[in-house]
Amino acid sequence: MFEVDSIRKSKKSKSHLVLICDEAGIFDTFKEIKENLQDHDRIFLSLIYVIPSNLLNPLFEIELRILGKRFPQNLIIHKLKVEPLEYEAIQGLIEAVINSNTYSELRFLVKGNAGFIDYVVGVLVYLNVDKNKIVSELI
Repeated sequence: MFEVDSIRKSKKSKSHLVLICDEAGIFDTFKEIKENLQDHDRIFLSLIYVIPSNLLNPLFEIELRILGKRFPQNLIIHKLKVEPLEYEAIQGLIEAVINSNTYSELRFLVKGNAGFIDYVVGVLVYLNVDKNKIVSELI
């Protein structure tokens, strides 16, 4: 397992950190985004923010839009609305992010409730992502 701080401190070429969270994990994920954007010369971020389909105003929606416009070369935000506990649509988006990656280092940070984390980590392992490149944090 890697430490998120090790990505920020790395002197290697630019790395790609994929943050995947549900509504429960967005508070901590938003903090990670802001911290990582301070080192925007070496880190590219993709956020996959999974929210309930019936949610009208996702948390941090305005703030994420502002950061996306301020750092268009360093942050891509994917907001995915799903039915509660129906996470199947996540796999296609994760595959697209992995397949379009152009950086030498690709890592994943997954935050949210237990069922969400179990599903996402299972998808990442199914897609042959090295377990050492995945960190999950239960919220």
